[in-house]
Amino acid sequence: MNEFQGIVQNIFDNYSKDYEGPFGSDKPSYKAFYKLQTWLSENALHNREDLNIRFSVGKGNWTQVPWFAILNSKEASDTRNGFYIVALFQHTMEGFYLSIGQGVTGPYERYGNKGGTEYLLEKKGEATKEINNLADSSFEISSSENIDLKATGGVGLKYGPGICVHKYFSKNNLPSDKDILKDIDFLVAAYDKIVEKNISSNLIKRRSKKNSWVLSPGRNAEFWDNYKSENIINIGWSKLGNLSKYNSKKDITQKIKEVYRENNESEPTNQALTCYEFAKEINVGDYVYAKQGSSKLLGVGEITSDYIYDKTKSHPHIRKVKWLNIKDFDIKDKLGHKIALKTLTNFTQYPDTVKKFEEFYFGDKQNIVKSKPIATNIESLLSDTFFSHKKFLDLISSLEDYKNIIIQGAPGVGKTFIARKIAQHLTQNENNIQSLVLHENYSYEEFIMGIRPNKEGKFLISGGVFYNFCHRAIQSPNNKFVLLLDEINRANISKIFGELLVLIENDKRGKENSIKLIYKSDEDFYLPKNLYVIGLMNTADRSLKVVDYALRRRFKFFTFEPEFENPEFKNFLKRNNVNSNTADKIIRNLTVLNQKISDDSFDLGAGYCIGHSFFCPQGNKESYENDWYEEIIKNQIIPLIEEYYFDKPDTIEEISEDLLS
Repeated sequence: MNEFQGIVQNIFDNYSKDYEGPFGSDKPSYKAFYKLQTWLSENALHNREDLNIRFSVGKGNWTQVPWFAILNSKEASDTRNGFYIVALFQHTMEGFYLSIGQGVTGPYERYGNKGGTEYLLEKKGEATKEINNLADSSFEISSSENIDLKATGGVGLKYGPGICVHKYFSKNNLPSDKDILKDIDFLVAAYDKIVEKNISSNLIKRRSKKNSWVLSPGRNAEFWDNYKSENIINIGWSKLGNLSKYNSKKDITQKIKEVYRENNESEPTNQALTCYEFAKEINVGDYVYAKQGSSKLLGVGEITSDYIYDKTKSHPHIRKVKWLNIKDFDIKDKLGHKIALKTLTNFTQYPDTVKKFEEFYFGDKQNIVKSKPIATNIESLLSDTFFSHKKFLDLISSLEDYKNIIIQGAPGVGKTFIARKIAQHLTQNENNIQSLVLHENYSYEEFIMGIRPNKEGKFLISGGVFYNFCHRAIQSPNNKFVLLLDEINRANISKIFGELLVLIENDKRGKENSIKLIYKSDEDFYLPKNLYVIGLMNTADRSLKVVDYALRRRFKFFTFEPEFENPEFKNFLKRNNVNSNTADKIIRNLTVLNQKISDDSFDLGAGYCIGHSFFCPQGNKESYENDWYEEIIKNQIIPLIEEYYFDKPDTIEEISEDLLS
């Protein structure tokens, strides 16, 4: 018996017994499937970065029909939708079907039983036209009638309409390693044809109504170039601080009177309205038109982020934008009149004007700005890092399985950097990534839902950041969405999630687990299965309280450590023009320092070590030498050491001398 036969025989021998007992990854059949996944990854993919192996034996409970699958990330990001190669094991463990099939969960949820079946059969017909050559082999063109998985209920009864071609193997006639790999290669070639045709792409997509805003990039459009280069819009009024803290336009008006006394001759209602609308009423997905004065539009973009406050900027109030079309629109010539000189105006209330804007900008595709594509393969994503492929794949796999992970570690170990890489890999779309920085005063009303004033001063129930993001994911079930929660242990998680804390668990996702919200009893709300949450924790923050059990049991934790001793780190430094002597000094000095911190278990410990990202070069200098190293030590590392050892000046002096020697 060869390796494949041995693994599959183990599944046949143990799955029925495991099925009758409690679910667990320690069970023999689970371990066998995991071993099978590893074997296929090593032998069947031939370094194809676009292909990945999945398996499922259930989640929390054993599934009647376990499977392993090979997916192309361009076609199927998960097994709910799209085409993929799949081996379906009969419930009775008499054999399995090796096939090209479709995800059935998504179509049945989207179109119902009748509509889902019709959809699967339609797509199956289109696919089999592309792979008719398989009918001349030992594979059969499938029908629902010749696929019998022996299932008694659940999704196992629904696979049939989605199967395009198949070959059956009984447990008494299992293929050799050579034969199964030959069959898989045959299917991969056919699968590539299906992917190339993009057969499953024409799903019905509904977009919610977008607001249309007109914004001035400063006086005479002086910041327009900055808007385009940084893919943002922003406004001034820096003395107001973070606009999120204001509950109403009236509050902002009062604050403007206080801090801008020199301009207080008139009521600053327009300025207050601009600030309030910019922070509170612009939504992700809205269109924004940049204007110059009252007579010219410069371009149109789509809002891609919630409000951001960056106090380091002279214009600190920011929204991220994907610019869609850059060209001039002569307002007076095309409308017959000019428009108001206000900094920000919601033009949604003028539908005839908006229609002319849209006809001009979206009717002509020649000047549409192509957004920068996200690298979809791991090689490209990790090209500017020294992060191992295996560790990255482990993180991806855990996030797919658990839906929620937390990456924790000391300052500078690359938590946020890698988290965004993971999000990019999953979503393949920056617009489907939402970042939040949590803090101890963050509330349920901000995160889920609360009562807030509108621009007329009336108090209305409004959705928070997480609620709105969930709805975006629900409305786009074929795409993945990732929420990045930085400083997650600063917030009271039980407080901000409220009744949704239970639903965040993987097995509580989906419409079948809908609940009523505190503020909206007329809505059945649920967390979609295509939403993923990545939390980030700094283990060296003295202000943090102990992470509660409610958080720990709903997230899988990963700890990042400094990588100074990783040989790839030194190679990374060399590739980025760090002088060899400087690289050696970094590795030597920081390794010694981190050992000292780790050994200091009374005051500090390993969670306070210094991360490698402090020394990851930025920019394109010809050489990073000793001056660069000393600048980082003096301006970033020593201040951190001073915070660690604030009551031990001698220790601070000793460490500083060692680092600068």
